[in-house]
Amino acid sequence: MSSKILSHNELEALCKELRSQNKKIIHCHGVFDMVHPGHILHFQEAKKLGDVLIVTITTEKYVNKGPDRPFFNDDMRLLALSALEIVDHVVISNKKTALEVIDIIKPDFYVKGADCKQDVIATISDEAERVMQYGGQVHYTETQKFSSSRLINTGMAGMPDNVIKLAKSISSRYTLDDIRCFIDRFSEIKVLVVGDIIIDEYVHCDIQGLMSKDKALSVRYKSTERYLGGSLAVANHLAGFSNAVTLCSMAGTEANIQSLIVNAPQNKASLDLDFNPLYKTIIKQKYITQNGIREDYDKIFAVAHLQDDNAQKNIDKNTFYEKLNTGVKNSDVIVVCDYGHGLIDDKTMNIIYNSGKYVCINCQTNSSNYGVNLITKYRKCNMFSLDEREIFLALGGINTKEKQLLKLIELLKADYGYLTTGSSGAIGIGKDRIPFICPAITLKVIDTVGAGDAFYSIACLCSYLNVPIEISTLLGNVAGAIIANVISNSESIEKIKMLKYLSTVLNV
Repeated sequence: MSSKILSHNELEALCKELRSQNKKIIHCHGVFDMVHPGHILHFQEAKKLGDVLIVTITTEKYVNKGPDRPFFNDDMRLLALSALEIVDHVVISNKKTALEVIDIIKPDFYVKGADCKQDVIATISDEAERVMQYGGQVHYTETQKFSSSRLINTGMAGMPDNVIKLAKSISSRYTLDDIRCFIDRFSEIKVLVVGDIIIDEYVHCDIQGLMSKDKALSVRYKSTERYLGGSLAVANHLAGFSNAVTLCSMAGTEANIQSLIVNAPQNKASLDLDFNPLYKTIIKQKYITQNGIREDYDKIFAVAHLQDDNAQKNIDKNTFYEKLNTGVKNSDVIVVCDYGHGLIDDKTMNIIYNSGKYVCINCQTNSSNYGVNLITKYRKCNMFSLDEREIFLALGGINTKEKQLLKLIELLKADYGYLTTGSSGAIGIGKDRIPFICPAITLKVIDTVGAGDAFYSIACLCSYLNVPIEISTLLGNVAGAIIANVISNSESIEKIKMLKYLSTVLNV
């Protein structure tokens, strides 16, 4: 590695020495995924302000600029920048923002591109304030602008051709600021989420082979992680955009589970839960193994801990019904998450229908309810979202996905319907009944668990506000792509992350 590349300790010692010599320190921070003439011009203008130019880059873990980004890893980006004669030192920043490296450098000049003045996504206000606390100044360069994302997307196969075609079509009609205006309005919506709470338990292990005396796999246990899934995940996705999200559901009183649900740091929604001692909290265990140095996982087998059907019938749900009656009165939108485990019964559905509120439905098929939990059990809704298997089971062999979707919209008297199609993307149909086909934004996947829930969450908000179908389907696909690249529901969708992802996709 180049001697220009410094650790944080080396950087701190260097800056102390430079300040003792009254040297003027210039600090540039960014991703710098692909060094191009725009960066060179930016650094040249910055260097004129002082004596020593220090460039810091955001580590790949926190880039969050969309599919398969950064294109170049930390080492490659450090190497490229250190090869530039005009750059004196390069340092990796291991935090989401530049604040940590600003605290070390205490620059005389913190230099950003002119586009940062009116960036609809990022704000450098916190960074600028920190720089000024140390007596420094913020300077914006006025050099010709280039874009690493655009070069990677269009010149280096950074995105599939069908996604580039989609991005050009969308960006010709909507600016990123237009789309942000749609997203900003989500904050005004009062949302009630109703549905099964699921705890996703991931048991990490290594496959050792077959047992010596039986024909079963032998695995070596490594660790166990638990994530909030089902309606909890949906509520937390929605709470990343709306300021008023409440989850109404039931759970058991198992001490460890109750504590996990109530005290989870990712909880952003309000929880109005009936903790019933007779109710068994749904836990879905998945035994997984990682594919060597790759990021994706293989699921070896799964174990579902579910309520016994007969025991389910004897549970007193009156407290849940009372909470639901209160919740529907205080909401604009009711988001139904029906995973087919017994919570959504006829009385629940009647309370929801009688509310007269805007109703969204996601009715899922899984191994424990295959062919039984069908969306056709609902009389009507304003919006629904299903996957290919779920719509096939509900309607049978209608010859195209678009015709299946149109037929179900007609049956449910819905305004909007969405069909997620895995690696093919998604189809959305709105009030004009013209299907919009949106390709998958990325084919890179770590874990598909929760991707459909993420799509559904965003599509619910969009449909309530009558966001154009091409935008709502795109936003749903982006949400699904983000969650498909983390394990289970270990993260929730965030507004800033979505906008950064969109800025990359639309930069063609």
